[in-house]
Amino acid sequence: MELLVWRWRMNTLRRTQNFEFHSDRVMDVDWRDFDTFATSSADTKINICKVGENHLVKTFLGHKLLLQ
Repeated sequence: MELLVWRWRMNTLRRTQNFEFHSDRVMDVDWRDFDTFATSSADTKINICKVGENHLVKTFLGHKLLLQ
């Protein structure tokens, strides 16, 4: 599944990056700071991502239940 990141800057909305690290729908996104965020998905993974990087910072596996 694809997650699009958009940034709002002084009356301009532009797409910054596409993330395609989950195999099922993204259930929640939680931002740590301006660039780093975590996503939880129906694929039972938690991914840590950073805007501007094309790889995952970290993936947490092993969850048996749907994460929200």
